[in-house]
Amino acid sequence: MRKSYIGWLTSTTADTAADTHTAIIDRCRALMTNPAPESEAEASSVFMVEPATDVIYGSTLYVTVDTANFDIDADSGDHWHLWIDGQLNTMVYDDSVAVQIEPGTHEICAILGDPEHFDLGQPDGMTITVVQPGPGTPSTRPLSAGGSYAAPISEAPNSGLIFLIVGAGVVAGVLGWLMGRMLPRRSGQKST
Repeated sequence: MRKSYIGWLTSTTADTAADTHTAIIDRCRALMTNPAPESEAEASSVFMVEPATDVIYGSTLYVTVDTANFDIDADSGDHWHLWIDGQLNTMVYDDSVAVQIEPGTHEICAILGDPEHFDLGQPDGMTITVVQPGPGTPSTRPLSAGGSYAAPISEAPNSGLIFLIVGAGVVAGVLGWLMGRMLPRRSGQKST
């Protein structure tokens, strides 16, 4: 009986998350000038790849998208719009964008746009919480142009300094051994 309760709780949590995502997508679709029908199989679609989590540390939001049946291309004018809290934030002619954002809870939407700035296809959206990092909290930043995230890169130690320290230790050891060989040995006899 306990097992079925846990199964119900897990499915209810998953259903709630799916319902929440559906509600966000519906709000994103309401922002569109000409939304595509939901059943259209060949409709262009945008998918937010980053942020990968719903908590962002720091004041910079990095958003990376992937698309289906649509090519983001500055030359043709095909692009996507980033909406934050129901307001158009920016038009993006690349897969990734970094924008400044205030702490708090925000709803972000990605919507595809054509050269005439009409919205197209299926949007994507999510709710994020932006938190100012405390001391020692790493903030996220893109690792590469692909928009992946990583902790800050630490500098490699200076190999010359390491060589100097190891060399000094070896020299000190050899000198100690030589001094020990040169000093007269004390005898265990007492003088009278």
